[in-house]
Amino acid sequence: MSKSLNFVVSIKLDRRSVDVNGNHPIKLRVWNRASKRVKMYSCNKFSDPATFEKAMNHKATVKGDTFVLRTYLERVLSNATDVLEGNVVKSHEDFEKFMKVFLGVKIEMILLLYILLKRLLDSQILMVFLKDFKQNMIK
Repeated sequence: MSKSLNFVVSIKLDRRSVDVNGNHPIKLRVWNRASKRVKMYSCNKFSDPATFEKAMNHKATVKGDTFVLRTYLERVLSNATDVLEGNVVKSHEDFEKFMKVFLGVKIEMILLLYILLKRLLDSQILMVFLKDFKQNMIK
């Protein structure tokens, strides 16, 4: 059950502006039902209207860049929904604060995992493990 029933999140193509390639920015739209305010947050992605519509149409099968865009936008929407369901959000400022914490924790985890994997790859520990694993699989 959502703790923040006054908020609705969706993904929109912001046609008010265009980049140098003619693509529009994609934004996370957060609507507060109580205050009747809408705030748009950048998803750091740009798309043309046809590709955006194709990515958002879940009845269509997509490949390549459109599939990557669909997956990314679903993840952004999922993260925003998780923030609203897991916290008591009363304003857009609260949403921004919780979203930064939520994304910050994920970024820190990814960086930690990257550092650990890099150290494993640099050391011979992984090579010995893989060699033993391969020998055990052959037996």
